[in-house]
Amino acid sequence: MKIFYGRTAFFLLILVFFLSGCAGPGERRQGEIYTLTGAARFDGHPLSSGIVRAAKDTPLGEAITARVRGDGSFEMALGPGVYYLTGTGSDSQSGGKLWAYWGDNPLNLFGEIADTLFLLFTPATSPPGIRDGTGIQGRVFKGGVPVEGAVVAVYLDPVGGFHGPPYGLSAPADAQGRYSLNITPGTYFLMAQKRRRTGWGYLGPLLKGDQTAYYAHNPVTLRQGEGMVVNLELAIVNRPRGEGSLSPGESIILEGVVTNEAGEPAPGVRACLYARSEMIGRPGFISSPSDEKGRYRLEVSKPGTFYLAGRSKLGAPPETGELMGYYPGSADHSVRINWGDHLTGMDIPVREVW
Repeated sequence: MKIFYGRTAFFLLILVFFLSGCAGPGERRQGEIYTLTGAARFDGHPLSSGIVRAAKDTPLGEAITARVRGDGSFEMALGPGVYYLTGTGSDSQSGGKLWAYWGDNPLNLFGEIADTLFLLFTPATSPPGIRDGTGIQGRVFKGGVPVEGAVVAVYLDPVGGFHGPPYGLSAPADAQGRYSLNITPGTYFLMAQKRRRTGWGYLGPLLKGDQTAYYAHNPVTLRQGEGMVVNLELAIVNRPRGEGSLSPGESIILEGVVTNEAGEPAPGVRACLYARSEMIGRPGFISSPSDEKGRYRLEVSKPGTFYLAGRSKLGAPPETGELMGYYPGSADHSVRINWGDHLTGMDIPVREVW
């Protein structure tokens, strides 16, 4: 009996050792630590002093911090996960407060990163002010200069990394950078962006040269009978997702072709991933519009089971004349995705809504 138990224990020990060293698709080994190296910049020069914050899962999540060195470099030891990178600092010349929000947030860290992450700092904006009236108004700046054409978006929560359709969206800012949001009292997250390309609206991935802002004092609470003033400072997207950006080891990409009832390419349709099978409300992830050949590319920041559809219009229930359809690869239109997946052939047939 002693020999039997000894062999059993030895077998179990070998089995545990083997399983602990193997990870199936979409799984992670416990205890892995990755080194993230970065460079903090302000006005084109290294930032000599500051703090970088990596918040897990949401911008308000538990965070790991690192100090910016005198040459502007910083280094962080992070476990696998999804992180939002922000920073605070001060201008060595004026002493003014600075703020940074990485334009490609969130960072999907599931492997060593060979590239240096550039975190661009901007002058910190003031906390929200109270004014007469209702809704939220303010101005959008870049380096203290008003930005015409910038749009400000309102989100109810940070789910989806602020990449999906917003709860509310301003008209483009005027020549003085002024915008206005006519929204009801509530608690909101504010983002702003200015794209180089016209006709893309607010959706789709940001590209190099686009500008984005995350309000440093998010979330803000708009109370009944009060108006609010919120100013935002844009930063240029330096290392955008999908264009020479960081290579976090593994990402999730879906690609396919959208076709109409005649089997022809359907341009201008966005692929949408929903968390629920009803596929109503805000999608969790949205592609840029399909191109002239009907091709789309959708990047996803977390694994799981999602439901895939295509729509030519977003932000409202389906309308007459809209193109809409569902992924036919499964009975319930679901897609199971894991870290590192690059799924092709995820074609979506659409038809006109009547």
